[in-house]
Amino acid sequence: MRRAVSLDPSIAENNAILGHILSSDGQMVEAEGFLRQAVNLAPDDAKYQELLASFLVKYGSDSVSIQMIDEDGLPKVMIGKADWLFLINDSNQTMEQYCGNLLFNSAQLSSWTTELEWRRDFFVSKKIPYLLLVAPNKECVYEHLLPNGFNAGHFRPIDQFLAIAKEIVPTCYPLDRLRGLRADMLFDKVDTHWTVLGALTACIDFKNTYESAYGSLSVEFSENDHRLLRFQSSGDLGQKFTPPRVAQRLSLDPATKRGILVSDNGVNNHGNVKTFSNEKGNGKKCLIFGDSFGLNLAEIIKEYYTATVFCHSSLIDAGLVRTERPDLVISEHVERFLISPPGTSAGFDIQNVISMKRTSVMKNLAISSAAPETNTIMSAS
Repeated sequence: MRRAVSLDPSIAENNAILGHILSSDGQMVEAEGFLRQAVNLAPDDAKYQELLASFLVKYGSDSVSIQMIDEDGLPKVMIGKADWLFLINDSNQTMEQYCGNLLFNSAQLSSWTTELEWRRDFFVSKKIPYLLLVAPNKECVYEHLLPNGFNAGHFRPIDQFLAIAKEIVPTCYPLDRLRGLRADMLFDKVDTHWTVLGALTACIDFKNTYESAYGSLSVEFSENDHRLLRFQSSGDLGQKFTPPRVAQRLSLDPATKRGILVSDNGVNNHGNVKTFSNEKGNGKKCLIFGDSFGLNLAEIIKEYYTATVFCHSSLIDAGLVRTERPDLVISEHVERFLISPPGTSAGFDIQNVISMKRTSVMKNLAISSAAPETNTIMSAS
């Protein structure tokens, strides 16, 4: 459950609502990385004014909406330059990774090595081309829009990961291409995810990686193949404010889409499986395992492949591979999630995830329907 930050009217007079401040008792809380320092100063105190000015320069200000604070008491959004929103204080410690203050330990790297070696051996045995695609963090692509005070580390977790991954499986990390074209709407201003145009741009790099490992790919990814719609909407970061922050976003024009959704198991997030069909496709099937970045990746891939299957999973389901018999398998992982190795794909069955989630939903529905109605009596004091 999230709660809204309450503002002391005297603080609001500063014409700024601070996204990273104020516990319920009116104290100002600065969250820099994971260090929280509370100060209880009057708004007219010179020290308060100094801290306020410093805070606004670093984290941004907002006189329109109030950021929601999670149960841990920490804000999850930074307001960057040009009002771009960025993730902070998340469980993956995205900004700590970006600054190079958090790296893989040897056990984490060993876990990834074991998993990637399993993937290599499995797909070689099945004679199916396999490619690992790492979606760069928004903070790395649009680093010039981060609030002041955040600098990329010279050595980051992604450097450690790529050093081992590229030695085991064909691996694509399209950061340079995305940075070079970032004037386009490759990521959403109010969301952590790349847009369909960002996913399309990544596909161009993915094609190069594929062809270096396996030879010619019978697909030519091009922006000219698509008509994009621009619309105003909020995103996963914008929705952490009240009222929600909105910005211009992108989608493929439904009127020109070639890939059609033919099935969706209805499971939310992990365990979701979608199947697309495209009568004008290349006659091949692509199977994608991925996180939420994989949704827009699938939006692009389905426009070129005759059949596309997207499975929301960080692991490979060997049974699904055997059932679908794809011509290509892509694993997509967003950069910030890599710091937590997913475990092993050996013996993994996505149906177990689906069954557990459906059982949980049914239990919650049963509890909800069995709960007696209650009346709350409020007494005046």
